Amino acid sequence: MKLGNQTISSNQLFYLLGAFLLGSSVIFLPGARAGSNAWLAVVLGTLEGFIFLAIYNSLAGQHPGKNLIEINDLVFGPFLGKALSWLYLIYFLYVSAHLLRLFAAFFSIAMTSTPLIVFLITPLLVSAFAVRSGLEVLARYSQIVLMAVVSIFFFDFILLAKDVDISNLLPFMDIPINKMLIAIQCVAALPFGETVVFLMFINLVSNPSEAGGFMKKSFLFCGILLVLYAVRTTAVLGSYTTISTYPAVATVRIINTGEIFTRLEILLSVLFLSLGFAKGSIIYYGAVLGVSQLLKMRSYTPLVLPIGALLLNISLLVFDKYIYDILDSGMMFPFYSMVFAFFLPLLTLIVAKVKKTGYQQEDGVNA
Repeated sequence: MKLGNQTISSNQLFYLLGAFLLGSSVIFLPGARAGSNAWLAVVLGTLEGFIFLAIYNSLAGQHPGKNLIEINDLVFGPFLGKALSWLYLIYFLYVSAHLLRLFAAFFSIAMTSTPLIVFLITPLLVSAFAVRSGLEVLARYSQIVLMAVVSIFFFDFILLAKDVDISNLLPFMDIPINKMLIAIQCVAALPFGETVVFLMFINLVSNPSEAGGFMKKSFLFCGILLVLYAVRTTAVLGSYTTISTYPAVATVRIINTGEIFTRLEILLSVLFLSLGFAKGSIIYYGAVLGVSQLLKMRSYTPLVLPIGALLLNISLLVFDKYIYDILDSGMMFPFYSMVFAFFLPLLTLIVAKVKKTGYQQEDGVNA
């Protein structure tokens, strides 16, 4: 089902997924719980993310032209399938509201005289406009943002070269295995596990046979970028990375080249906002698309503002203190999100293989 008859190219899918993966990862240091071994946690977490992607690609490949809602209906039947779809949509709404709250809290800390509600409503209204404009608009925006992120990252890397201390990456694996596993799981779940939302519009790619390959390329590209980011930040800050709320900001504040390139955290804040907007809008779009499909609507646009209002209320009510938001992101979310990122998609794939649902039924062959 293609509400609005929108399509995107495989290249645009690459940029959408890239902006999504980096959306919240650059605020907090990926794998920070592993200390000097953060880079290793990112490597292993990315590899786990590829397992998630293999499941998503298998589901999409077996059900060409179908999105997550339709796949659930085919595999589990109309009743149980719709029940699971509603659970997925609740998860997407929660993730989107959580992300909105994280970014709003970041800017409210920097500008304490501005009420938090302003940082919630303003990006939400802009996201609503972007969602109404469609997935292709989000894809074009993501391309610009991702190219800017990569350029700024390597520019910062050059300016910070003199502050890098390789000894900060030692000792190697001097960490309890349980802490290392938690750090790996944090990286795998956030952001790689959240890409399950792409099953909501994977059917909108103009060349479905190329979609899986371009998603792998995006995973690999962002994984390498996050490893470099973890190495750079840890090598510059050392043990301070484990106690800093925003290691990226602390790292960039060090830059002072000839009193010209300094105070670059302002530029970093704009970058955070741009990436957060991209990721939040993508999840927002997936949730709106899914709700409209379950309600059998001809267009998703009438639901954009009502669901936006719902996101605003969730972001205000779920966490009344920012510290709870941080705790959820780092301790609880990586584990309960696995239900939607791994277990349910895997169950769906297994049942689909057993029942032989998908393209065989479409072609009229015995399923």
